[in-house]
Amino acid sequence: MARPSPATPTWAGRFKPGDRVRVRNQVTSGHTRVPRYVRNHVGRVEQVAFAWPNPGESAAAGTYGEPELVYTVAFAAADLFDPAADHTLTADLGESDLEEP
Repeated sequence: MARPSPATPTWAGRFKPGDRVRVRNQVTSGHTRVPRYVRNHVGRVEQVAFAWPNPGESAAAGTYGEPELVYTVAFAAADLFDPAADHTLTADLGESDLEEP
């Protein structure tokens, strides 16, 4: 099986740069690539990064699935860790892991 390469999306997604999004907390016995510390938190879309097969579906099926948009989402570290944190954390998250706040 050929490994996919990150592709520039040719379709519009649900979100655009500047949109606020909440990271879904999918409690599942399956595979997730979403870090626990960002689940249920609200961030801001920085950019549409690329298109890539959903890693949860790929791990479950053992093959690469259909690509989905991946967004770079920025979070205030103070919201995630400690009120004294003064930096921004970014995470690349698939569209299926995001929802409107």
